[in-house]
Amino acid sequence: MSESEYLFEREWTRGASIVRFRVDESYRSFCYFIGKGTMDGARAFLRFADEAIVHFGDDYRTQSLVDLSELHGAPLRSQFLLGKWLFKNKRYIQKIAVFGGKPYEMTIAKAVMKIARMKQVDFFKRGDEARRFLNFPADVG
Repeated sequence: MSESEYLFEREWTRGASIVRFRVDESYRSFCYFIGKGTMDGARAFLRFADEAIVHFGDDYRTQSLVDLSELHGAPLRSQFLLGKWLFKNKRYIQKIAVFGGKPYEMTIAKAVMKIARMKQVDFFKRGDEARRFLNFPADVG
């Protein structure tokens, strides 16, 4: 998918740490965490998610593909921050597929989903499996 096909796109970069957040015309969201996970990166991600809600309005409902394949570590405190946000805002998220993280990152992601009491979530090793779970075409994201 070319960049021009995204209706909403944000990126945060500090050194080698990158957080990307994109939403396409079908309200599918794509979240990428690259490099070392940080609290500032988690805060940036949540700011982007809040901005998307404001941008699209109360009718916004997304299915989210979360790519952790290039993430290297994440602070434990970030799980509480993300979990709290998801718990308060889960009405905007229909389904989440998380993939590619190392065992530590996936454990944190599972803890976040448990804190948020998310039900429509699953975890995968590969992106193609995650896309199938969300019924996303292979060429999106």
